[in-house]
Amino acid sequence: MANITQSELPKRHRASTRSAKVSDVKHVASYTWWDKAEPTISVPGSPRWWFPPGEDIVLEPDSGTLYVDENAARHPKFPLEPLFRAALIEDPTFSSIRNADLVTDEITLGRLLGFVRGSLAHFKFRVEVAVGEDGDGETTTTTLFTREERKATVPLFSQGYGQNFKEIYTKKPGPGVCGYHRVMGYNFSGLRCVVGYETDAYFPEGYEMDAYIPEHSERTLLPDDDEQADDEEELSLVAAGTDSEKTSSGLVVVRLLATKTTPVSPGSLLMIKACSRTRQPDEQDMLAQLWASRTPNLAVGAHRGGCFSAADVEFYDMAERLPQWEEEHEEDLGKLASLLIEIIAVVKGTKYGRAVVRYFGGWSMQIVDSGDKAKPALPKDLYIQLGKKVRGVADMKVKLEVNVVDVGSEWSMSMSMDTQESWDMDAQLNS
Repeated sequence: MANITQSELPKRHRASTRSAKVSDVKHVASYTWWDKAEPTISVPGSPRWWFPPGEDIVLEPDSGTLYVDENAARHPKFPLEPLFRAALIEDPTFSSIRNADLVTDEITLGRLLGFVRGSLAHFKFRVEVAVGEDGDGETTTTTLFTREERKATVPLFSQGYGQNFKEIYTKKPGPGVCGYHRVMGYNFSGLRCVVGYETDAYFPEGYEMDAYIPEHSERTLLPDDDEQADDEEELSLVAAGTDSEKTSSGLVVVRLLATKTTPVSPGSLLMIKACSRTRQPDEQDMLAQLWASRTPNLAVGAHRGGCFSAADVEFYDMAERLPQWEEEHEEDLGKLASLLIEIIAVVKGTKYGRAVVRYFGGWSMQIVDSGDKAKPALPKDLYIQLGKKVRGVADMKVKLEVNVVDVGSEWSMSMSMDTQESWDMDAQLNS
């Protein structure tokens, strides 16, 4: 349908973009995945916190399973749904999402940034444009990028130590707790973006980065295996006195009471990396990775043959470095802004507002029209909450003020009143 080459981006950048910097950053929501038979999240999320052992330690190489995309692995039907459910709970007006031009995740933005910087790493993601109207009757759109991985999980058979380093040098809030995800909003070159990202841990209140061990009398350990609760009890340990519901897609959403949680400051968030003492990570590469998520702190543990010592864990204040990095890479970020604007414009021009973006090497990226066969990015009740619809034809009218409880029949009626194309779109939503 359309090709975008790396060589064309400088021309498009000069012609179309404003100052390519991130501004107006704000927290939207957070959620935590639980290790349950049914896909289960709790809102707000409960992250791990930095809690090192206080002594030299030798780790085994990583093994087990790595989540390449935890959202897709645990909820493959609608990987973006947890982000929307969390935002709806923490901001009942849903204004951050409703007013967004783009909803995506940090990995997809990072890969697109890599493309404009000449990276040959392959990627693929789905694009969908949802259409609505503002209070003045003007057409508004929110574009959704849903990344696709070849495999959402992969087995770990490596000589690396990154996963075990995170496991030993942090403490999780309880048994059964898995990945912690945050959602932020910001303006990037005139685009109002909502971005989801996973965070490794955070610094507890009062923690001093110059001190290796936080001010605790001893390291508190999780219960031994024989003391841990069974699956059903795990959730109740954190979720006592909360509301929970199962959505139409089967996602269980547990709403935690404010009295059961402690807000986590964005300034305390932490990315954790491990490396060999002879191969330190490149700071510029780290800044490029952290740019989309705005993660302010980085901890790097250097090891020799799996042996980590206190002296070899370094902390970096990335919040101070990011503005300078943006200045130095203004041209690349301008190209990224142009690329985002072009992808959105191309997909808006399609009949159904759906496409797949894919890059499998070389110098060009493909945007392929998905037609009317692509599955929607979200369950249909979220489109109603969003105030927008999956596009069938440009003049299709949808009753967005329906009661969510009765959404099935009313949605079908309002969508089937206009054209056969609208009816076909409704059939997809029910599939």
